[in-house]
Amino acid sequence: TYTAKTFSPQRYEIWVMQSAYHNLPTVNGVMQAAGREFAAREVSHRADDAAAEFSLDIAGAWPPEAGLVSYRRTLRLDRRANRLDVSDRYGLKSAGGRIVLTLMTPRAVRVDTGRLTLGSDVVVSFDAQALKPAVEEIRIADERLRPQWGERLYRIQLTAEGLPAEGEFKLRIEQV
Repeated sequence: TYTAKTFSPQRYEIWVMQSAYHNLPTVNGVMQAAGREFAAREVSHRADDAAAEFSLDIAGAWPPEAGLVSYRRTLRLDRRANRLDVSDRYGLKSAGGRIVLTLMTPRAVRVDTGRLTLGSDVVVSFDAQALKPAVEEIRIADERLRPQWGERLYRIQLTAEGLPAEGEFKLRIEQV
């Protein structure tokens, strides 16, 4: 429900307005910043009958205190295999950092080693050595959000700590 706070400078205190509750990383405890100056850059797209790919540099979406040098996210849809590959290639100012990849879903989540099952027919595969999963159930109290999302959402957090200064995370999302 919209309130005065929704349209005020305090709007980012509302969970649905925070990047930690969107399909975005949190870098060294810092969420994406607000404002046009924090936009993505170097956006590219290509598509054909077999695949579609979307890539962008999102490093500029974080303020300097995140310690981020570069962050390129690439999404590749393989139409024939019916899967989406997500690649996040990052660069940090120094080693030892922490990145949390967030995925939001209205489907119940089952956690297995290197694998998340969303509902009964979607699987997210990840490197269990690099990423540690946690799932939070969020009950939707806002009557205006329920028609879109249902009674609850699930926030998946895949956490990597003690990172090298440069690296890459890969997720594969597919229907089974």
